[in-house]
Amino acid sequence: MLRLNLGDLLTWRGEEYVVAAARPHTAMLRRIAGNDTVWIDIVALADELIVTDPVAPPVTDPHGTGQPANEDGDCLAVLGTLTGEELAAARWWVSHLNEVISGVPDPDDASLLPRSGYETGRKTDRRALKVLELNAAGHKVSARSLRRKERQYLLHGVHGLVDRRALVAPQAIPSVDDRIREAVLAVLAATNGTSTVSVTTLIDKARAYVAQRYRGQEVEFPSARTMRRVFAAYDHRGLATGKATSRRSEANRHDRGPRPVAAVTPGQVVEIDSTPVNVWALMSDGKPGRVHLTVAVDVATRSILAFDIIPVSTSGVEHADLLARILRPRQCRPGAPDYLRLDKSQTLPSAAMIAADERQRGALALPYIVPETITTDRGKDYLSETFVSACRHFGISVVQAPPHSPTFKGHVERVLGTIDTMWMQKQPGYVGNSVANRGEIDLGELRTVRELQESFEEWWVRVYQNRPHGELRDRDVPSRMFTPNQMYAALFDAGAGIPVPLGQATYIALMPVERRTIQNDGIHVDNLTYWHDDLPRLRKLTPPTRDGKWEVRKDPYDSDRVWVQDPKTNQWLECISESYRLASYPFASALRLLRSTPPVDDAAGEAWAVGELGRQTALKDRTKGRKDEKRRAVLARQRRDDDPRPGPVPAPDPAPADPTTITVRTLGHAATEDQGNGSLDDFALVRTGDRLWND
Repeated sequence: MLRLNLGDLLTWRGEEYVVAAARPHTAMLRRIAGNDTVWIDIVALADELIVTDPVAPPVTDPHGTGQPANEDGDCLAVLGTLTGEELAAARWWVSHLNEVISGVPDPDDASLLPRSGYETGRKTDRRALKVLELNAAGHKVSARSLRRKERQYLLHGVHGLVDRRALVAPQAIPSVDDRIREAVLAVLAATNGTSTVSVTTLIDKARAYVAQRYRGQEVEFPSARTMRRVFAAYDHRGLATGKATSRRSEANRHDRGPRPVAAVTPGQVVEIDSTPVNVWALMSDGKPGRVHLTVAVDVATRSILAFDIIPVSTSGVEHADLLARILRPRQCRPGAPDYLRLDKSQTLPSAAMIAADERQRGALALPYIVPETITTDRGKDYLSETFVSACRHFGISVVQAPPHSPTFKGHVERVLGTIDTMWMQKQPGYVGNSVANRGEIDLGELRTVRELQESFEEWWVRVYQNRPHGELRDRDVPSRMFTPNQMYAALFDAGAGIPVPLGQATYIALMPVERRTIQNDGIHVDNLTYWHDDLPRLRKLTPPTRDGKWEVRKDPYDSDRVWVQDPKTNQWLECISESYRLASYPFASALRLLRSTPPVDDAAGEAWAVGELGRQTALKDRTKGRKDEKRRAVLARQRRDDDPRPGPVPAPDPAPADPTTITVRTLGHAATEDQGNGSLDDFALVRTGDRLWND
C-alpha cells in the first residue's frame, strides 16, 4: 500500500507536488510550480503517484514478518486533523530519531557527516548519547521512551510521533451492576422537570432508588468517583447538571429531523411569532419598561413582511392589525431619505410594483407579499377569533404548529435571534438575553416606543433586506449569497400575478376601535388631542352608536393619527395629533430635550397648599382663642364684682299689713343681714307671717 506523509515530495502526471493535507484515502497535493492545490484519491491513483522524497523511508516490520511497516490507512486522516502545534511537536523528533537510526539528522543528505559519538555502528550507543543530550537540554526522556518513539517512527512515520493522548477515544462506560445502571437512567430521566442539583445529590437519589426498588437485596455500589463516571457517560451533553431550561427543551425535542419547508414562491409560507424585546423603553407614563415585538417572515425570500412594537403583551387585535399592515404598503415618513423609498430602489422591481398600485410610489423600499398560509404557535393570541376571522376574510390559511415543536417555525425564530444580535444590542437600554448578562442601565438614555419603531423600521429597510442571507444561495454556485430583496426580485415573475394592495377603507376597518366624544378642541385619545377641520361639523351630529360616542379607529403603533367616519359620506377623516404638528415647528427639538430630564412632581404645590391652609387654620385658632380669652375675662370680672355699684335707695314706709298681700324683695337677699346696722335687705321676697332668720 502507498505510504504518504505530510511534506512528502511526489510526482504525478509529470508535475512535482508536496503532500499538504490528508483525509481517509484522500490527500491534498500542492503543486510546486504554480502553488495551487488539488485533492486526489490515493487508492485510485496509487499507480500514478511516484514518491521522490519521503519524510521517513519505508522499512519492513522490525519483528521480521517481512510485511510493509505502515499498513494503517488512517494515518493520513489523523495528520489532517492535527493542529500546527501538535504537528510541530511531532516533527521535532524526526531529526533526533534519524540521528539515532542512521547517525545523521537527514539520511537523504549525502553531504552530512555524523557528529562525534554518532559515527559508531552500534545504535545502542547512539541512543544512549541522544538521551544524555536531550536531558542536558532540558527534555526529560529515558532510553526506554526514546526506543519506543524510534519504533513508532519506523512503523508509522511522523504519525507515530503524535501524542496519542490527543487521539484517545472517550473511555467506555464503567462496568457496574445492571440495577445501578437502571437507577442512574431513572434518576436522569426524572431531571427533565426538576431543578438543577449537584452530582452528589444525583448519586444519593440513585442509592435511594435502588434501596426502595430492590428492598432486601444487597447491591454493592462502586465508589463515588466511579458513580460520577457512570453519570457522565449516560448524561449526554451534561444536561442533568446544566440549565433546567435546556433539559426541558431537550425533552420536548422530537426524534425526527427538521421539517423541510418547500416554499418556492413569495407568500407561500409565512411564519409569525412574538417575543419580549430585550430593550427597556420609556413608556407613555414616563416609566421604563419592556416592549413586545411581533414579526412576520416570508420563508421563500426570508423577507420581513411587517412588524409591531407595542408596550403591552400581544392579543388577537394586534395580530389582526399586523395582518392589515402586511396587506397594505407601508408609507414613508415625511422627508425620508432615498434609500428608504421604493421609487428610488435599484434592487426591487419598483416600476412593476408602482404600476400595479400608484399608492406604492411613496411606500418604503420593501417587498409586497400577500400570504397564502401563516404558521403560528398555539398561543391564545393567535388562536383568538379576531385573528383567525381576519385571516379567513382574506383567504389566508392558518397553520398551527404542533405542541412542543419550536423547530416547526424555525425560520422566524432564527430571524428573532438575528434581530437581537444586530438591532437590539445596538440600542440604549439593552438588558441582555438573561439576567446573568444584564448590566447597569442608564435610564436617561432610554428611547420611547415611537423612537424604537422608527429605529427598527430603518434597520429593517436599510440593513436586513439588503444583507446577504446564508439560506438564499445559488444551487450551482453555493458560495454566492443573495439578499431578501434580490430573491424577491428574482421570484417576482414566478408568482401568480401582481397582488393588489389592500384598500384604505378595509385597512382602517381592521384597526382597533376607541369610543370617544368630540370635544371643542378635537378628539382625546391616550392623552393626545387629534384634530380635523370637519370635526366641528361632526360634533353637531348624533353618533350612530347606542352609547352616544363616536367610533375612533387608531393604529396602536402609530399615535400620529386616528380616523373617524363621516356618517353622511362614509368617508374616513384622518385626524392628526397636535404633537405631530408641533414636531415640525421651529425649536421643537428643544422640547424633545426635556425628555431626558427627570419628571417634575407637584411636591412644591402640595407643600404650598399645606402651608397656606395651615396658616389659615392657625389664624382662625388665634381669632377664636382671643374671643374665648375675652369671654373668660368678662366672666372672671363678673365673678370678682369689683365694679363700683350705687348705694341702696331707701324704701318708703310700708302700708298697713294685709294678710293677703305678698311683699316682694330681691331674691337671694331675703336672709342677708346688713352687717352695719343688722337691718334686712329691702329687696327680699317675704310673705306675711313668714319667720325671718334674724328674729
